Amino acid sequence: MKNKKVIKIIGLIVIIVMIANLILFAAGVINIIKFWVIIITGAIITYKIIPLIKK
Repeated sequence: MKNKKVIKIIGLIVIIVMIANLILFAAGVINIIKFWVIIITGAIITYKIIPLIKK
């Protein structure tokens, strides 16, 4: 039960960060390198870290 809550919270945080990243990039606040670093980090968290938490 607690594990599902943690996964949902992490997923929600990743989604919020990705949306903020896209908005900041579109507004010109961050450059392309920072944009892609954040996207890749989010992908790694989604595909590597969350499955480890599920176990």
